[in-house]
Order: sequence, then C-alpha cells, then structure tokens
Amino acid sequence: MMIDKSKTQKSNCLLAADGKIPGFKVGASWRFRKSKIDRWIIQQEQKTDQAK
Repeated sequence: MMIDKSKTQKSNCLLAADGKIPGFKVGASWRFRKSKIDRWIIQQEQKTDQAK
C-alpha cells in the first residue's frame, strides 16, 4: 500500500492549525516536535483507556 505523503502532510498541517495536534509554524511551514507528538499520543491512549 502506498501512502500519499502530500495528503498526509496537508492533513497534519490542518490538524495543527485547528489545535488538534501539537505543532507550530515557522514562516509558512509547520513543524512538529517528535517528543510532543509522542506525549500527545500517550495522552490520547489514556483518554481512550479511561472511556472504556
């Protein structure tokens, strides 16, 4: 299966712009720190576990 990276990157930028995932803008480009994304994923997993 091939992943269209341009669509994934655009989706990530839209999610960051909406404040749904951690990211920040440098000029016209979005940047994502791996450590913040990793923490965000753990938080999302914990929310899911608590909802069960």
